[in-house]
Amino acid sequence: WPVYVRDEDGQLGAQLMQYDRGAWREMAESAGCSCQECSQACIASCNCTPAPTWARRIAPGESVERTWNGEYRSPDRASCFPGGAVDCLGDRVPAQPGSYRLKLCWASTLSAGTSDAQRFRAEFPQTLNCATRDFSLPAEGAVEVQTIEPPGCRTSGDCAAGELCLDGGCSATCLPNDVPALGGEWSVEVGSPDDAGFFDISSADTGATVYRGAGRVAAVRYSAGTTNLTVVRTDASGIDYSASFYYVLPGKRAFPLSVGESIEVELVEYAAGGRKGARAVVLRQSGQLLVMADSGLGGRVLDDAASSPFSVSATGEPFACSVGDCGRRLYSRLSFSAGAVSQALSPGKAAALEVAGQSYEAAAVANYADEVRGCGVMPVMPHAVIWSRPAAP
Repeated sequence: WPVYVRDEDGQLGAQLMQYDRGAWREMAESAGCSCQECSQACIASCNCTPAPTWARRIAPGESVERTWNGEYRSPDRASCFPGGAVDCLGDRVPAQPGSYRLKLCWASTLSAGTSDAQRFRAEFPQTLNCATRDFSLPAEGAVEVQTIEPPGCRTSGDCAAGELCLDGGCSATCLPNDVPALGGEWSVEVGSPDDAGFFDISSADTGATVYRGAGRVAAVRYSAGTTNLTVVRTDASGIDYSASFYYVLPGKRAFPLSVGESIEVELVEYAAGGRKGARAVVLRQSGQLLVMADSGLGGRVLDDAASSPFSVSATGEPFACSVGDCGRRLYSRLSFSAGAVSQALSPGKAAALEVAGQSYEAAAVANYADEVRGCGVMPVMPHAVIWSRPAAP
């Protein structure tokens, strides 16, 4: 089995420790952000923004190494007024002869899925497997530490029939999880459009109705994650044609639009049949994706062409479950891919993605299917992508 180590700064999951005053203490090789510097520690408004975590995949039998230059950042205290002294990182100093420890920590599975890439963004569990190797300075040659083969399971194929691999162990029952319930503020919804000639309307091979139009924002109103939008276009003879619709983004999110702003709209709707009520909307500006909201009823509503540059799909096997009237509800992750960028997210999670120089936020609202068929349209995988509009110069 491969293992996954944290690798934001090329640390390969390895942490240096020093034996000091009867205890092993971690040694900082660099500052996580400028607010840890003693020169910044007393600034009340200075807070370290959590940085994305990166994973490095290490294949079975693979050996990797990194070089330590023998220096570390000494722990220090900054005197602040008011507030007293606060911890900070002092100067870079050479490690003195003495006892040291190399601590390697890794995950056997990742809560945000895995990737075939060697290095990728991921979420790590709070508890990791760790192994240590003590050494002394001065030392000759490399200090080696090995992973320990994890117990339990990695996939449900390692378990008995009827069991799932949950949190690295086989279980016939559902375990507590932090997957949020779908509904209320945590949802994606798109309303049926009230069209007065704005859209060109066509039928897709899937049975969906596709509304496409380009014009300008005539009115926009925001309320707790719901955007009510009216758009209008003017034909060559000066006649205005309008349309109104609404969409709901998860967690009260909203994308700022201004009256008079030019946009392109594509709205896809299943108005009848087994997926009745499934809808999605895409807003663009000169081709640039602004908002993509997909209710995900019965699977994706949008195809890759409509959601470009993103492709969204379920990934991996179930990582959690709950029990209801329709048997076990199985939760899987969603993968957001765009070119070389790929991010797997657990339901309830969001992540910032950089694609072709543009910043987006991807939100995996839900992704589940019930074991008992006939209880509703499955799967349910609502999701959204929102462009981070650059600040005006």
